[in-house]
Amino acid sequence: MSEIKITIHGREFKARLNNSAAAQAICHSMPMTVAMDELNGNEKYCYLKENLPTRSVCPNTITAGDLMLFGSSCLVLFYQSFTTAGEGGKQDEF
Repeated sequence: MSEIKITIHGREFKARLNNSAAAQAICHSMPMTVAMDELNGNEKYCYLKENLPTRSVCPNTITAGDLMLFGSSCLVLFYQSFTTAGEGGKQDEF
């Protein structure tokens, strides 16, 4: 597992990435700065310039702080926890 630092409005957070191909690919893109847009009152997202490798899963629960890839190029950071019941679409976990 790799650990990265995420800075949001001057506050630093640590994140642990799993060993997926998507996580490894994003580590190779570090450091990076992204501007994220708001969505659904529970997440921030941005589209990356390149597609990353994916291994889709349908999580039943999203936990605040989860960092996921939606499709092959949309990076999503969740800031509220919720249950998806499989309705959240397929996402690649970091």
